[in-house]
Amino acid sequence: MEQRYIFKKILFIGFLLISYYGNAQKEVTVSFNNTPLQEAIETIAQQTGYQAFYVSEWLEGTTITGTYQNKPVDEILEDIFAETLLNAYITQDNKLIVTKNNRIYDALPFSFFGDTPAVIAGQSAEKNLVKTPTFYNEPQINIPKKIETVRIGKEDANTAKSKYSLTGTIISTADGSGARNATIIVEGTRLGAVTNEAGKYKLELPPGVYILTIQSLGFQSVRKRVVLYNDGQFNVNLNEGLEGLDEVVIIGNLNNPVTSTDMGTTTVDIEKIKNIPLVLGERDVFKAAATLPGISSAGEGAAGYNVRGGRTDQNLILLDDAVIYNPAHFFGIFSAINPFTSKDLTIYK
Repeated sequence: MEQRYIFKKILFIGFLLISYYGNAQKEVTVSFNNTPLQEAIETIAQQTGYQAFYVSEWLEGTTITGTYQNKPVDEILEDIFAETLLNAYITQDNKLIVTKNNRIYDALPFSFFGDTPAVIAGQSAEKNLVKTPTFYNEPQINIPKKIETVRIGKEDANTAKSKYSLTGTIISTADGSGARNATIIVEGTRLGAVTNEAGKYKLELPPGVYILTIQSLGFQSVRKRVVLYNDGQFNVNLNEGLEGLDEVVIIGNLNNPVTSTDMGTTTVDIEKIKNIPLVLGERDVFKAAATLPGISSAGEGAAGYNVRGGRTDQNLILLDDAVIYNPAHFFGIFSAINPFTSKDLTIYK
């Protein structure tokens, strides 16, 4: 009884395999010469009796050239879709379904239940990797999406790698040049990259869904949702970042008129003159004036001084509005002005 059950089970599985093989492995002979891709798919569908399902926009702008003599349908579809992002799947009820980026799986991956598949002897490590599908559903929301979704590459049944290369260029929209030192951050991970002088970058990522943040000094930040299926290129344009500044208000007092138009006027506090060391301990206001910019001494042992290149006899000296004709005594060594009886000294250069 148990042997009959096992035999029936094997027979049933064999029948399913033969049925699937008969549908997926139909051989046809077709020839294309710059034939639009949509027309080529319809030609294959007519010869095989399949009902084709696809989005017309995916097939626009692509032509096919080639001759296939008694080739299986799946091999022909794989060849004509090689340079595109399209995949094909043939169901047991004679339906040809064309998908973009991802593939249709008719079995759960080994890792679905957390199991690790056994390594097949004689095969490379890459061949032993189990292909895990990348799933992403667009949110069905009636509001504009804040983050744009970009799909990179397409799933390949013959290639199973743990990581894929995401490369591209960050471009400045101002002049079309590459944005150097721009950072590409993979949110939620410690992964990222920095562009070189030409604005190019490279990331090694497992297949899946990621949020990328692109930042650069002087540019607006960009966030993109990337669905990575395979190796691919992703370029980003950055707009200049302009920052608005608050207004600058200058407040002036119109009621405060100008009280003086004198230029080059300097007032010296006599108390500060007392701190200047002089010969024989005598305080001399004229020697102190000679230390100011634009005024120079007439020379060693001379009582006069020069103002802005003028001579000593071109200076007017007033003491309480009275003219002093000889401001020095004792051969010019000592000043005739007593600093202890003076309040301040005003110099007009």
